[in-house]
Amino acid sequence: MKKYSIIAVIILMIFNISLIFAQDKNSSVGILQGKVIDVETKTPVEYATIALYSKTDELVTGNISKEEGKFMLKDISFGTYELIVDFIGYEKMTIPDIVISKQSPTVKMKIQLKKVENEIGEVTVVAEKNLVDYKIDKKVINVDKSISAAGGTAVDALQSVPSVDTDIEGNVTLRGSSEFTVLIDGRPTILEGSDALNQMPSSLIKNIEIITNPSAKHDPDGTAGIINIITKKEGKKSFTGLINLSYGTGPLYAGDVYLRLDREKFSLTGSVDYNDRSFDMEYYTEQFNTFSDRTSFLIYEGAKTVRRDRASINTALDYYLTKNNTLSLQAKYSLMGMSLNSNTFNTYQFEKDADKEYFLTNDIMDIDPMAYQFSVGDIYKFSKKGHELSALFNFSSTEALKTENLTINNVDFNQMFLSREEDALRINNDSWNKYRFELDYTLPLSKNARIEAGLQYRLYDSNSDYSGSFSYDGFGDIEESDISDFNRKIYAAYGTYANSFGKLDLKIGLRTEYTDRELNQETNNNTYIYENLNFYPSTYFTYNLDRSQKIQLNYSKRLNRPKERALNPYVFFSDGFSVMKGNPELEPEFADLVELNYMKIHKLGIVSFEGYYRQTTNKIARYGEINNDGILVYSWGNIDKDKAIGAELMSNTNLTKWWTLDVTAGAYHYQLEGDYSGENVTRESVNWKTNVTTGFKFKTNTVLQVMGMYKSPTASIEGETEAMYFVGAGVKQDFFKKKLSVMLNVQDIFQTRYKISTTETDNYSIYTEKHRHSPIATIKLSYKINSYKKDKSKSKDESGDYDIFL
Repeated sequence: MKKYSIIAVIILMIFNISLIFAQDKNSSVGILQGKVIDVETKTPVEYATIALYSKTDELVTGNISKEEGKFMLKDISFGTYELIVDFIGYEKMTIPDIVISKQSPTVKMKIQLKKVENEIGEVTVVAEKNLVDYKIDKKVINVDKSISAAGGTAVDALQSVPSVDTDIEGNVTLRGSSEFTVLIDGRPTILEGSDALNQMPSSLIKNIEIITNPSAKHDPDGTAGIINIITKKEGKKSFTGLINLSYGTGPLYAGDVYLRLDREKFSLTGSVDYNDRSFDMEYYTEQFNTFSDRTSFLIYEGAKTVRRDRASINTALDYYLTKNNTLSLQAKYSLMGMSLNSNTFNTYQFEKDADKEYFLTNDIMDIDPMAYQFSVGDIYKFSKKGHELSALFNFSSTEALKTENLTINNVDFNQMFLSREEDALRINNDSWNKYRFELDYTLPLSKNARIEAGLQYRLYDSNSDYSGSFSYDGFGDIEESDISDFNRKIYAAYGTYANSFGKLDLKIGLRTEYTDRELNQETNNNTYIYENLNFYPSTYFTYNLDRSQKIQLNYSKRLNRPKERALNPYVFFSDGFSVMKGNPELEPEFADLVELNYMKIHKLGIVSFEGYYRQTTNKIARYGEINNDGILVYSWGNIDKDKAIGAELMSNTNLTKWWTLDVTAGAYHYQLEGDYSGENVTRESVNWKTNVTTGFKFKTNTVLQVMGMYKSPTASIEGETEAMYFVGAGVKQDFFKKKLSVMLNVQDIFQTRYKISTTETDNYSIYTEKHRHSPIATIKLSYKINSYKKDKSKSKDESGDYDIFL
């Protein structure tokens, strides 16, 4: 079945691309040309989508508005047509009954687009866009267009992006790496990485930007790049709102309310959300440990329930001090939680001829973070367009109480109780504070040239207070504790220069950072200090082949800083068979990224190609070693380097006015080299992934969407993860002039989304299977307040004004 699925995907890709480049060969003699401008400012609107449809709703031809808002459609057969003009931030305009005839072979038009009146109007426009928009320097996921993300989180919205992988436990990787930075509206998040994405409701997200090669203006953290979440917030002199309710299997309970008030001097937004989701998973693990004189054998077989919940309040105020000066205030308070309850049946054989022992393990873990965030910013715009100065101060604080109760009972083969083997209670009181101050300045030098410069200070301060009590059969009670403090200061400065030379756009930049890191391990009374000064250059060359084609070559240097848990040398007990120990000598890893990107905008859609090369030096990796007692000891180390070279091909096509097809495919060769457990290890693999998403839009305000994904086997330092594929589908129905929307989606329809991995080293091997209960069904209701106001004198979908000249 996998073989035929792969063949089908390849055929779809070839079919999709051939449609993009196919030329209209119908004999035609008419021309439609014109200009698109803003109805209020009278300025040209470039890159607006111009689409011409026949009376049978078939797409005839299309283009985009170019310099000064001008467009031209050639070789149009005589007849009567309908023209649709659309651009992000403006209300879509439909112009009916355009006649091109022998008497009037050339039709000229002046089209005036009207900006959307409020935030919800923007949502309506977004719903007409592609699921993923491909820019020359980033990918933009229009979350409201993804029915599979309804009622879910940012992780669900990322499933159809070629650069991103998500697994059954909600873990996210970007081009094979988990080291990426998550931002919300360009600002750092309270949580990091996959944790931040799992806690962000999709209903509050406008779109998600995937930036795989950021410029020197951005923080260099995250060797794979940046995932920037843009929240819903636009409005214009109105009161708007959005209410969402979701329910799903697992179960899932979610709801949120978003409100915005806009007045002459200020804009005020507020939101409240609640999200409670659970999922069940079954797992099976076989582990063989090899020693000089014996071989031990261990089996884990069990099930677990994972629950994540969140309640938050968010408010933001933009106050317009003057025409050129805006003061912004934002505050957020969140209560989050994660719990895990697992029951595992263990089979253990100390050596080949020994009797097998059986254990029943129950592990209950709860994490309850409380977090708040505050920021204040000011933007001053000088009289010259593009000349501005901005300052931002951001502070966030998190406190998390983690408790874990572990019970291991000695049982027989039938899981009948024999004796109490072990009881453990672990308590972690962790807290961390983040301070950030940045000053940014932009100065236009000419029409095309500008410089940007900025200063930045970041402070990250955390405290961990750990206590554990253990009761071992035959050894009595053991008490242990650990206290550690971690502090990291970063002083940074950057500068960039951008200019255009004809068809060539250039942007170069340099960032320098001084890092002062200190880990104070109070338990053993040791202090570990790390200081470093580094430079992070970036370069972008963009060549505009024509108005519909661009090619870009870019380079940047980035890093991944080790987290305090990976640095703390204290030995943390996991269960009776494994422990974890940090490495205080761990250093950052650095990555050099090179990309070659090509994008073509055509009358049927977009084709985008990205080729990339990433080499990471001083690579940070977690590894395991077996000690003389048969315990698996996990730790971290810098193991030399890895590299990945790959390509991604993406296309979205409007086959007809009611049928869209998005096909993406990505492949990369991964190679890791380094010193592992005292030996030089080289591992490599060719990994690839493809997504196919197709959507059907019916006249009954119904949208049907089907999505399929296949991911090839992938390699790591210690082994391989097997291939995986799944299929999902969703339907959306609008009521009451699109004020009310009902969405139903089902993921992993055929129960094929699993994770099977193998780890192989000289002294142990591990085989693991994980299966999440599926299919997963979710229903979501969304109601818009003051969502859309139209002039009743205008025709359907018509906004703004237009004039026709024959």
